[in-house]
Amino acid sequence: MEAKEDFLIPNFYSLTDEDKAAIQNAKSQPPKADDWENGGLSGFKRRFKKSLKRLQNSHCAYCRTKVWDANNFFAIEHIVHKSDHPEWMFLPENLCLSCSRCNSHKGTKNVLVKVGATTYPNASTDFLIVNPYYDKYSDHIELVDGILYKGLTPKGRKTIQICKLSRYQLASYRAQINIANHPGQGMGARILRNIIMNPTLVDDLKDLIEEINDCIQEYKANLRP
Repeated sequence: MEAKEDFLIPNFYSLTDEDKAAIQNAKSQPPKADDWENGGLSGFKRRFKKSLKRLQNSHCAYCRTKVWDANNFFAIEHIVHKSDHPEWMFLPENLCLSCSRCNSHKGTKNVLVKVGATTYPNASTDFLIVNPYYDKYSDHIELVDGILYKGLTPKGRKTIQICKLSRYQLASYRAQINIANHPGQGMGARILRNIIMNPTLVDDLKDLIEEINDCIQEYKANLRP
């Protein structure tokens, strides 16, 4: 795993006075999840994304792939979902950036060890999944050949399950990047061997192999004089 993928977010986003005013105006009493959609929060969301994109090296907090504005987008991710705890909805320590697919797969699933907590948890041991503020990714998840996600701990395995990091589209994307970066070096064959040797680490194995074979043929065609 490359260093830029194996990051810890070093600090929480610091709310500006403008952010605080917008949040105060958006909050219901008591707060509810729909408050997040208030149009007056657009400036806060824009500033948050800009700051966290830099702190996360433009990578998703969960799958650690780079997010390209051209074909994907960053979602502001509530680590503890806002429908469960709307009172924590605007806490910077509960917010990070994830790709749209990880955000969608995680959905409203519980990530807390202690359900029903009344104060926001502030330690790694409080979370069932990798928390980008408290957990070094490579301590919990190994990227086999830089492509397949293998859980090293219960927390790593839970992250893979909740965010569906075993999805074949994610493995295919990583495989294609590796093949493109190592043309003519037998990378495609090596990747296929490792995938076949680790079939339980990916969903829809047949579709993945077909996509990688197509990618190999495409790059072979481009290499021909």
